[in-house]
Amino acid sequence: MQIGVGVVAVVVKTERLALTIVTLCQCREMDVKEEQHVAIKFFCKVDYSATKTVEQIQKAYGDAALSRTTIFEWHKQFREGRESVNDDERSGQPTKSRTDDNIAVVDKMVKEDRNVISRLVADTFSIPKTVVLWILREDLKKQKLCSRFVPHTLTREQMDEQDAACQDLLNMINGDKNFLDKVITGEESWRFAYDPETKRQSSEWVGEHSPRPKKLRFQKSKVKMMLIVFFDSQGIVHKEFMQEGCTANADYYKGVLDRLISSIQRVRPALYRTCDFSSCTTMPQHIRQQKFNSFCLKNKSQH
Repeated sequence: MQIGVGVVAVVVKTERLALTIVTLCQCREMDVKEEQHVAIKFFCKVDYSATKTVEQIQKAYGDAALSRTTIFEWHKQFREGRESVNDDERSGQPTKSRTDDNIAVVDKMVKEDRNVISRLVADTFSIPKTVVLWILREDLKKQKLCSRFVPHTLTREQMDEQDAACQDLLNMINGDKNFLDKVITGEESWRFAYDPETKRQSSEWVGEHSPRPKKLRFQKSKVKMMLIVFFDSQGIVHKEFMQEGCTANADYYKGVLDRLISSIQRVRPALYRTCDFSSCTTMPQHIRQQKFNSFCLKNKSQH
């Protein structure tokens, strides 16, 4: 019984001593953080565990208490023999480095090399990386974007020809309101073959106690086929797959155009009779132009 009373007395005395230390720290006009460092050091000296130290600090300081992680770290350092209760000095410039001069040098460096990384800028001017990112995003209103891949770049001559072709199209559209209805566009693309049966199409009538049928998900075929499609403002005019073993050369494209003209005659008879349409496709221009010119001459001579 006397041992129990003694233990209670020691605990009460320890808590009072902790409050006394806090009061002394306040009298010395320490900041709240340094006060807590002193209290953590005291609790470490009286063999308080880190968890118990956290409870006492939070009880004494409430919302102003250090975080649990910080208290554990300081408790560990005092256990290892640390004596100073002050924060360690940090190297480098202060965090308040978002000045006009720094904004100017960061802007200059980015203009000289737009691929420069923020870490290199920070190391060059001894500015924290967080400040560099703040300057770039908030002060300079910049964002870092990845380049977009394009098939190839055009020469100045090709760009001039493209501008001239676009201007010719605009002139034709302005001169004929129905011009776009007479344009047949062609596109070709390599595609994988898929199992055409969908999940709905594979549904079956089964008995009450029969197991549920199973179906594998769509699997890509190892074979790729080139799909060629021609369409206008009303829909698809002609489509076909390149047969296996064929080569996309001039002779093949001539055959495609022959089959396209036959499809136009079947699905767009009015357009076929007037011969008033143009083709826009990725196949070589000289082949396309030669084929349609011969078709128009032949069609006019027949009429």
